[in-house]
Amino acid sequence: MAITWATVQTITQLTSVVNTEQRSTNLDLTASYLTNIEVIANSDQTTPTDTIIIRIYRSHDNSTFDDEPWQEFSFLPDDTNNYQKSFDVPMCRHIELGVESSGAVDTYVVDASYQRITAI
Repeated sequence: MAITWATVQTITQLTSVVNTEQRSTNLDLTASYLTNIEVIANSDQTTPTDTIIIRIYRSHDNSTFDDEPWQEFSFLPDDTNNYQKSFDVPMCRHIELGVESSGAVDTYVVDASYQRITAI
């Protein structure tokens, strides 16, 4: 039995994340067994104080998405180096990714991508 990973796809590339949530467009994950999402964030501050908040919103039919996130992660990048966070989303048809900062002091650059298992 072989696991088949699809190619890595970009979700969003945000250059000025502050304290207002920005959401990606719909990701159609139909026929996916598991999706791995990778978020890379960095700040121009040497000692950032605002955390990055990542939220996953789900939809089964692509017409309405959850009002509350299905999953939420937050992390504080330690300096101007890239900070990576990866997580899995199992068997979900459609998702949107929300990204924001906990405050308005730091500005972040955030790149998000995904890769999915399409066959087992």
